[in-house]
Amino acid sequence: MPHANPNKPPLWRLPFRAAALAWRELPPGRIARFVASAALSVLIAAACAQLFDWLDPHDYPPENGPLELGQAIVLAVTSLLLLVGIWRLRFEQRFFCALLGYALIFAILRETPRCVSEYYEGGLCIDTDWKPAIIALWTALFAFALWRRPLRLARRLEELSFFWVVPVALTGLLVVVSQVASTLVWVTTEETLELAAYLNLLFFAMALLRRPDRFEAPGGP
Repeated sequence: MPHANPNKPPLWRLPFRAAALAWRELPPGRIARFVASAALSVLIAAACAQLFDWLDPHDYPPENGPLELGQAIVLAVTSLLLLVGIWRLRFEQRFFCALLGYALIFAILRETPRCVSEYYEGGLCIDTDWKPAIIALWTALFAFALWRRPLRLARRLEELSFFWVVPVALTGLLVVVSQVASTLVWVTTEETLELAAYLNLLFFAMALLRRPDRFEAPGGP
C-alpha cells in the first residue's frame, strides 16, 4: 500500500497555495494597473459622493440614497457583463464569470432598499415579494448560459492563472474598510467605499471582456 507523501500539502490547501504563487508571479506592471484601477474607483466614488452632497446638501441621505442606487446599477451592469463572459470566454475565465456574476445578484438585492423599509425615503426600491422571483429569474439565466456553454474543470493547477486574485482581493479590501466605517457610523464613507469596490469589479469585468488573452495561464488549455 503506497504511503502518503508527508511533503505534499493537503488537497484543500492547493488552491490557496496556487493563488499565492500566482500573486507572486504576476508582472509588477499588471499589479500596478490593478492598484491604479482600485485607486481610480475610489476617486470616482468620492467624486460622486461630493457631487450628490453639493447638489442637495440638506436632503442628501447616504443610506438608501443616490450612492446606493449607483451601487445597484454598477453591480447590475457588472453582472450582465459577466453573463456575457460566460458566452464569450472559456475555461477559467468562464468559471469566474459564472460564479461572480451569479453571486452579484444577492449584492444587488442587498443594496436596493425594500419598499417597506423604515429607512426608505423614496426612489428605486424592490418589493420583498419580488426578491425570490428576481433570484429565480437570474438563476434561470445563468443555468441556461451554463447549459449552452458548459464549464470544464481544470485537471491540474498549472492550467489556471488565478487572474482574479489581485482585483478581487482589492475589492474585498475596500468592502472590509467600508464595514469598519459602518461600525464607526461613518455612513458616507461606508457607501463611498462600497461604490468604489463595485466600480473596481466593473472595470475588471470590462478589461476581461476586452482583452481576455491577457489573463490566460501559459499552461492553460
